[in-house]
Amino acid sequence: MPGLERNLYTTITCQTISPDGDLYAASTESGDVSVGRIADILCSSGEADMFTFHGLDGQSVYSLTSTNDFLFAGGKGQVRAWRWEDLINDQNIQPAFIIPIGDPRVKVNWLDVDHGDVNFGGRDKLLAGCGDNNVYVLNLERLSVVDVLRGHTSYVHCVAAANSAGVSVLSASEDGTVKFWDTRKPGSDAVFTCTPHNDEVTRRPKLGKFVSTVACHGDWMVCGGGPVTSLWNLSTRIMSGSIPPVTGVVYAAKIVEDKIYTSGQNTDLCVSNYGGELLSTVKLNCSCVYSLAHTSKHNLITVAGSSPHIQFINTNNHTVVKSFSFQSVKS
Repeated sequence: MPGLERNLYTTITCQTISPDGDLYAASTESGDVSVGRIADILCSSGEADMFTFHGLDGQSVYSLTSTNDFLFAGGKGQVRAWRWEDLINDQNIQPAFIIPIGDPRVKVNWLDVDHGDVNFGGRDKLLAGCGDNNVYVLNLERLSVVDVLRGHTSYVHCVAAANSAGVSVLSASEDGTVKFWDTRKPGSDAVFTCTPHNDEVTRRPKLGKFVSTVACHGDWMVCGGGPVTSLWNLSTRIMSGSIPPVTGVVYAAKIVEDKIYTSGQNTDLCVSNYGGELLSTVKLNCSCVYSLAHTSKHNLITVAGSSPHIQFINTNNHTVVKSFSFQSVKS
């Protein structure tokens, strides 16, 4: 029964898909990390064929991201990296490297990879949004912090790499702001700050001013949390309008081509266009969604949250093509 109880109360906090669309990982608040090949997961007749291990020696994993070579996990005061091939092929859980970040007690709430401007070398950098109100920029060649983006007055919930109009990083915070940064100029202040909770269209004082999610695609950014989800143009710095849903806190958002996917404190995945028109809803099997991941190779959006269940949804027809349960490490 202990294993059953543990699975019933499992919350999946984060997911990632490798940029080539081949590999998938998810993690729970207890620190278990599960990895597998997407093709194998889709082909499995029952539960997904995945390998699960303790990611951070018993500590919680708060964030995941990846390159084609490495899987990264954020814990307290560190980012740990494994080679995908070691995990998938050999079930070797020895980390390739560990990068310390800030104070050992600070949570690394969100990770994203900035692939860089080709005009400025185009080297991958890791972005870490943390509980000490800062965003850390990590050089993956030096394996060290090379810049700290300071300006938020409360902890950072989410970060997103951007490549538009002199903006390379977006950060969303408990302080109710989304800040735009240009990391080509180390040590610089934010180039712009938007405050959705101050806009009469998006503010919802009863839910709070915090911004829990931010995502971008090309010249567009979507953000949400306590305020209603909103779409912004990165070049003009102007809000285009609000995006469904209009009830409940939104914890996760993705822009995929001409569609915007949002979810949070509801049982639906909302699919909208840039005009704010709700195109479709997908019924989910968890009451609160914390994470969305996407791969164009398989035309999938993956959904996870306050449940052991993970759903893979086709982005063409918005049907659930695979639903399976996270398998925790056996005690």
